[in-house]
Amino acid sequence: MAPTGGVRGPVPPIAAGGCHSLAIRSDGALAGWGQNGERQTDVPTGMFTVVAAGGWHSLAIRSDGALVGWGRNNEGQAVAPTGMFTTIAAGLAAQPSHSQRRHAGGPG
Repeated sequence: MAPTGGVRGPVPPIAAGGCHSLAIRSDGALAGWGQNGERQTDVPTGMFTVVAAGGWHSLAIRSDGALVGWGRNNEGQAVAPTGMFTTIAAGLAAQPSHSQRRHAGGPG
């Protein structure tokens, strides 16, 4: 349940996967923790603005709009297409390997 008074102050971008979590630090760097059997918490270096966590893979958008993926890649879910992106989602519940993205210019 959300707090009745709302959330005060800045909230960092965070994501929860099957058994791992990710966050973007105040300097734009990624942090990952939890289960790492598929290297899903071995975060890339750089500055990021958006992060998403799937069952066993992770995705993030760099500050320049490029998409990166890492972790389990048995169905190509961690292979990031080229282009500029604004939003991402990494599936977890029904299809733990599924990912979606949105190009900056329209539907992805």
